[in-house]
Amino acid sequence: VVTVGKRTFVTNFKRLCDTLNRDPRLVLRFLLKELGASGNIEGDAAVIYGAAARKIVKELIDVFVKNYVVCPVCGSPDTILTREERKLMQLKCTACGATTPVKPF
Repeated sequence: VVTVGKRTFVTNFKRLCDTLNRDPRLVLRFLLKELGASGNIEGDAAVIYGAAARKIVKELIDVFVKNYVVCPVCGSPDTILTREERKLMQLKCTACGATTPVKPF
């Protein structure tokens, strides 16, 4: 995470999202909503318009992982995030088979 002027770059964003098995647009939408900022994806980096503290961005990524990646039943990161109907989001674990509703964003 690097801040240059009034823009914050998450330089390894694409690799991070690949590791989490999540769509980069989804992860960025979560970060932007939590930060109350705007931004986009440029190449492999996420660009947040506004100076966001490195610590806060890292904490938000940890929150995303805890709430939208790791299975709350078995602790496995092998999950799929699905959206049922228009707003209901569910975390489906491929390891234990649990399906858990999660807060939409």
